[in-house]
This record gives sequence, structure tokens and C-alpha cells, in this order.
Amino acid sequence: MVNPISQIEDVIRKNVAKLLEEESIKDKIEEEGNASSRDLLFLNNSFVYRDSVDTTKHPEYLCLQWNEELKLDVGSLRTGFPAGFNSDVKKFSHESNNKPKTRLLGQAVKEHVKNLGQLVYVLIGRIDDTITCEEKINHKSFDRLRFDPAAEKLASIENRVIIVNTLWDPQAAWDACSASEDGLMPTDPHSARQL
Repeated sequence: MVNPISQIEDVIRKNVAKLLEEESIKDKIEEEGNASSRDLLFLNNSFVYRDSVDTTKHPEYLCLQWNEELKLDVGSLRTGFPAGFNSDVKKFSHESNNKPKTRLLGQAVKEHVKNLGQLVYVLIGRIDDTITCEEKINHKSFDRLRFDPAAEKLASIENRVIIVNTLWDPQAAWDACSASEDGLMPTDPHSARQL
């Protein structure tokens, strides 16, 4: 079985490798000066222009080391907690007394995945509201819940199947079902979660 944390780590490493191939990033790294083996390069965790926006950056940044050949090693990718910086990259000498603490990439990914909520998936995903789908539900009066974007009514009930044509306003769909079926739908809209 494939470990999902490892899959996420692989995606991050591949994307960091692509980033490091960009000429503009290569130029920024060169501006940081000569590097020694085991020096750390931190990547800015936000490229949002923040001067006129009141936001808070996350304290954790991706970082990687230069290897013995003085090449950046994507295999060494970790996360760390430097003091915030606004440049695209920042180098820290491995001999520095101010070298930020770091941790393994897998540890950071595992911790952050636990904290992800549904909103994150909405922000990085897209709802395809053109496909009909249907799920079995456990309810005394209904057998299935169907999303059908081509349905003419906002919501209807046919042969023990609740049919809705929208994902954007579940309350309106619930209200439409409640109005159309005398006594079959629970009056408490929160009981929709039980379907």
C-alpha cells in the first residue's frame, strides 16, 4: 500500500526541483553568495505582495542543503522556522549560531495533514457540477440521495429518492424538499446531516 504522506512528500520534492530550475530563482540563489556544503537554503513560503494587506505568514518554510558538490540537494528537503523574510530565498551557513531549527519533511507533512479542514480541499479543488451522482442513505422514508444538475426542480422526491440540482445551497434544497413532501421530511434542517 502506498503511503499518502510519502506521496505528498514526492510531489513537494518534484515541485521544488522544478522551482530550482527557474532562471529567476537561480539568479536569486546566486545573489545569496557562495555556499558551503551543508549550508541551508530557505524558500519563501508566500509570494503574495503583503505591504497593503494585513495577513500573517506561516512560521514554517521549506529548506534544503547544499551537498558536497555544492549542488542543492532536493533529497535533503526539510522544513524550518527562520525569522520571517521577504526575499524569495535566504541562505543560512551551517556554522551559524542563528541557524534555524529544522525538521524532517515527512514530520511536517504528517502534522499539517492532520490539521487540514474541508475548506482547504475546496480552495485547491474544483467541484464538477455537471455529473450526476447518487448515494445510498440510511433513512426510514428514503433510500438514496441523487445530485442531478439537469433536474428541473431545485429539489424533488421520486420513488424514495431525494433529487437535488444544486450543491451550492443545501439549505434551499432542503427547504424545497420539506415543502414538497407533507410530513416525510424531518422538520429540523440539521437532521439533513443524518441522511
